[in-house]
Amino acid sequence: MEKFKSLFPYSSKLDRAALSRVGLGTVVFGFAVICLAAPFFAPASSNELVGFLLTLGGSLEVMHSFRLVGERHRRAGYGAGAVTVFLGFLVLGAPMLIASALVFFLAFVFLADGVQQLYNIPGKRREGQSTLRAALPAVGNFFVAGLLVFNPFYLSALALAGGLRLLGTASIMLTSPVLEATDAGEQITDELDLPDYAELHELAHRISADQEAVRGTDRRWVGVYLITLFAMHVARMPVEFSMVGLLGPFVAVLGDAFVALVFTFGILTPVYYLLRKFLRRPLRAAFHLAFSPDVEASWWRRVLRWLLTLRLRFAIRMRQASYSLFIALERGLAMGLPVAAVIAGTIPMWGMNWYFDTENWAAGIWDSYASHRTYAWREAMVRASIEDDGTAYHGRGFMVTPDLGGEDFSFIVIGDTGEGDASQLVLKDQILKCGNKPDVRFLVISSDVIYPDGAMRDYENRFFLPFKGFDKPIYAIPGNHDWYDALESFCAVFMEKESARRAIRARVEEDQNLSTTTDGRIEVMLEQADRLAELYQIDVGHQKAPYFQVQTEDFALIAVDTGILRRVDPDQRRWLTSALREAEGKFVMLLLGHPFYAEGLDWTGGSEEFTDLRNIAGQFKVNVVMAGDTHDFEYYREPG
Repeated sequence: MEKFKSLFPYSSKLDRAALSRVGLGTVVFGFAVICLAAPFFAPASSNELVGFLLTLGGSLEVMHSFRLVGERHRRAGYGAGAVTVFLGFLVLGAPMLIASALVFFLAFVFLADGVQQLYNIPGKRREGQSTLRAALPAVGNFFVAGLLVFNPFYLSALALAGGLRLLGTASIMLTSPVLEATDAGEQITDELDLPDYAELHELAHRISADQEAVRGTDRRWVGVYLITLFAMHVARMPVEFSMVGLLGPFVAVLGDAFVALVFTFGILTPVYYLLRKFLRRPLRAAFHLAFSPDVEASWWRRVLRWLLTLRLRFAIRMRQASYSLFIALERGLAMGLPVAAVIAGTIPMWGMNWYFDTENWAAGIWDSYASHRTYAWREAMVRASIEDDGTAYHGRGFMVTPDLGGEDFSFIVIGDTGEGDASQLVLKDQILKCGNKPDVRFLVISSDVIYPDGAMRDYENRFFLPFKGFDKPIYAIPGNHDWYDALESFCAVFMEKESARRAIRARVEEDQNLSTTTDGRIEVMLEQADRLAELYQIDVGHQKAPYFQVQTEDFALIAVDTGILRRVDPDQRRWLTSALREAEGKFVMLLLGHPFYAEGLDWTGGSEEFTDLRNIAGQFKVNVVMAGDTHDFEYYREPG
């Protein structure tokens, strides 16, 4: 144990501060090892991994710097951590930069940091550091800059730079002197730069010691708030009482905690430090008047002491939070959760909100999983829904047949409708007005029928009620949000009943029956969809798949499901090319879940499948392409 403690000369005992320093330093050291090994075990994504670890390691270095002994050390730590985070952002942005230019720019950053470290050597020498130790950071930066420029190794230049940078960061974090939470009172009073007022120092020491007992109270209040918020989310998010069913409310509570921490450290803390900077001199004078033995006792002095004691207590609480990650988490939640609870309690009055409604954040947990399963799910579901119909993928497969009246006709296309708030309902009168025109024969929803996660519980308020009064057929292609519940609710509403039953069962089998969806639940969904369609008199349930077509003698509408990742599976691609071949010589309109062009950008870049889809549209000379997803009406014309 003594040998272990000797590695850390600034700790006289193996205390919590030393353990925390070792812990953070070891974590960053692990990041460095991963960076150096990334080109070997993850060559395809090594740059993204290195950039992420640099950003995270730099953030930990900034956090660690709050508790360093001495203002010069703290400022140096902030600067070094900021540089590391900046390097991380640069590496994450590497795909948008010329590789050689990026390497030379990184070399310049290391060189500049090395020059800064050279400038710091005299100060380090005055603090008793050896010349060798004081010069090591500068030498290390120059060494890495040289390796980046000349790069004699076969390792990726970015991985090499990131790994060596994090090694240097870890070594500094492992050996730097740090302060404990109990030192906060002494540090605060020393920074006032007042004479040695014993009463003030005693008060600060007592407050600092008392905060250990207050931590228990903070934890209890944090627990009460979190339990209350969880119960509120369970009540507002109809869920099954199972591990999977309660995952949504649990994620929503984590979101509430995140909002609390953002409020505390993103708003309250910066305001506090800004006010402290501007009020330093008046506060110093006030502490002098309140605690100097040369000032006569009076009623205003007692009032001033009481106010300054409150201010001192808050300052010590904030300083202790900067010395300990665990205390920071406790204090951040204790101060921020009341605000987060107010937001969570009033959010239903705000309408659909993606930024502050943490119940919508919960939908994001399904995005990553569903995006990787959509491809396989769709193939299995569509194959099951058509049984042994060998003609389904031919030119006229998956045809829907609205009553077109044998004359020229119109139809409505609307996208991303499923908010269920004023942004959706404000369009209802226009939809009904257009829908009542005799030439309008049907309506198509392009993408995201139901937010946030396509669940059946939201279909009544976000689909059936808003479209009540539209008495013509409604067809749809799903968006990414509809796929978050494995497209089960979409199938129950928009597909023929037997096709929907077979499709949902096929999805469950594709997942090896590892699902909460049972035959009983499927029947309940189908019955609920039928009941709602009958109650609201909505004409749905005509599709055999999440994609379809309408063809006449001189017109073709072909609707394509692009899933979550802008991809079509081989079966759907085969059907699409057959349908387009069937439509040759007609006016062809292609309807997609995602646009080729939006926000002034070409969204086919980086996706071979989406590029292939655009090429197919060009090959068959499609006249018009429409798509949902981006919530903007934009019009583009391709050259020629």
